[in-house]
Amino acid sequence: MPAQGNTWATGTPGQGIIEGSQTPLMGQPNYVWDPGMLAWVKMVQPGGGGGGSVTQGTVPWITDQQLKTYVPVSGTISANGDNVVITPAAGKTVRVYYLSFGADQNNSTQVIVRLRPSSLALGSSWYTYPLVPGAVIARNVGAGKFYVAGGVNDTIIVNLSGSLTVYWTLETDQI
Repeated sequence: MPAQGNTWATGTPGQGIIEGSQTPLMGQPNYVWDPGMLAWVKMVQPGGGGGGSVTQGTVPWITDQQLKTYVPVSGTISANGDNVVITPAAGKTVRVYYLSFGADQNNSTQVIVRLRPSSLALGSSWYTYPLVPGAVIARNVGAGKFYVAGGVNDTIIVNLSGSLTVYWTLETDQI
């Protein structure tokens, strides 16, 4: 592990590619703190290598972590009660990594938005957000390292407390 206090890389955390580095310790494995994964990840130089001096921004470094593929799904709902937003393929489970909800600015009042799988009891939810007109909430579940999942064949439901317009986006996969 790198010595405490060193700056090890810059770039876009959680996307698997981080460019640049301060001078790595000679002969030591290169690690970087990836706040998107909440972990130290080993860095490898393309084509081998991994030790030596690197000038910031000149050599791409790639994490040895598996990249995840998410499917973004979005839409608009305005029906009071349960609204099915994702139906998995037969025999599959939907995993949710990211969610966002936005209340239309022209809504007449606050709307309470609840996200849940179909197997969760009515009135229960994974997440509940009261949104005033024009408000937006976004959540990266477990900083992209974790997810929430329903059971096999569970649909994903967004429940609205009233007939008000809500824009939604979920990043998901199915297993």
